[in-house]
Amino acid sequence: MTKLLESGSRKEVELFASIPARKRKKIAVDEKEIGINGKVYLWGAVDVDNQKIIAVIVSKGRSYIENFSFLQRLVRKCE
Repeated sequence: MTKLLESGSRKEVELFASIPARKRKKIAVDEKEIGINGKVYLWGAVDVDNQKIIAVIVSKGRSYIENFSFLQRLVRKCE
C-alpha cells in the first residue's frame, strides 16, 4: 500500500495509462476518507453514461493540491 500512496507511483500511473482517452459527456468524481495505517483518501471518477471507472487514486492528503492533481490527470482522459 505504501507504493500506492507515493505521488506518481507506478501503480497509480499504470491505472491512468490503461484507460483510453475518449469523448465523455458526464463524469462523476468522489472522494472518501478511509482508515489504512491512519487516514488516507480514495479519489474516484466514473463515466456516468456507461458506469465504467475512469480513475482511482489513493492519497495521504485531501488538500487543493491532491484534488487539482487528480482532476488534471482525469481531464487528459477526456477529449
